[in-house]
Amino acid sequence: IYFPFHKALGLRTGLHKDASAEYHALTTLMWWGRLFPVSVRRMRFSLGQLHVISPAPVQSKIRHVQDDMKDFLPSIPETQKDHVGIRGLFLETSNKPSEWTIFWVYGGAFLSGDAAGNSGPADYIGRACGMDVFLPEFRLAPEYRVDDFVWDVCLAYRWLCQRRDPSKILFLGISSG
Repeated sequence: IYFPFHKALGLRTGLHKDASAEYHALTTLMWWGRLFPVSVRRMRFSLGQLHVISPAPVQSKIRHVQDDMKDFLPSIPETQKDHVGIRGLFLETSNKPSEWTIFWVYGGAFLSGDAAGNSGPADYIGRACGMDVFLPEFRLAPEYRVDDFVWDVCLAYRWLCQRRDPSKILFLGISSG
């Protein structure tokens, strides 16, 4: 009843009569989206919930990481003097460190997303590959600039290279990540 209803409705709403029933249903459902415009707040909330729709709950041991890198940097750009720490999540898939590590940079158009929200999909991939996963937190627009994002991710990579073999780190990103 759903598709025939939309097909009939589509003929009366100006949509082309030869369009598929799926197209008619989609345009009817998408119409309501204009009542809820996309905002940075809504994007951040939505992408922060990715772990909820992950195929499986996080099964790995989650270690919250927060470390100061000031002593390990030969020089710090003037614009980054106040941002020399790293934060993130380390998902350990077993009791001993895996040979390879995934460096997971989450997406969100540089506006949204977070390590916690990506922990479900990252854990799913990490466990399937038998690899630990590190998800760095980074600053987001519009509060910060893209070079701040790049600085945070590079700093987190440098931190990870001090703890794992750099030749055995696999980069993985979603969308803008």
